[in-house]
Amino acid sequence: MVFGDAHPNPHIKAFDEDAPDVQLFYLHNTDLLAQACVYPSRSHLKNIVEPAAYQGKPFTLRLALGEPQLSYESFDLRILEFYRNDPRYFYETDDTQGMISVHDKYYESEHMIEYDQVLLESFGVSYDSKLSCAVASLLLFS
Repeated sequence: MVFGDAHPNPHIKAFDEDAPDVQLFYLHNTDLLAQACVYPSRSHLKNIVEPAAYQGKPFTLRLALGEPQLSYESFDLRILEFYRNDPRYFYETDDTQGMISVHDKYYESEHMIEYDQVLLESFGVSYDSKLSCAVASLLLFS
């Protein structure tokens, strides 16, 4: 159950739900009940979601299986090198964020296979426990 206290829009599952005892406390002691939203549990979704329907879309599958929309995946920074050096892609970045897309003249051309028609509206930077830098992409942008 999401009450809209951690994120202003309870109609999206932005973060993991609170622990059951916290949810029960909110049910009995909050004025947020009118905007509360209930989401199916991950265990239930695991039983009803067909992974085959998300072939080639692993991050969309993770969302369908109940991961929060503001979850992210981190990638080695070297992944950006390919896109930065390939003239078919528009690549833009600063110190904290960036985006990648295919230049219009290459998008859906016979010279570019569908697999390479990449659009990453936004990516950011993440750090591990040793403060090693990585590329971070929200699941909903992947």
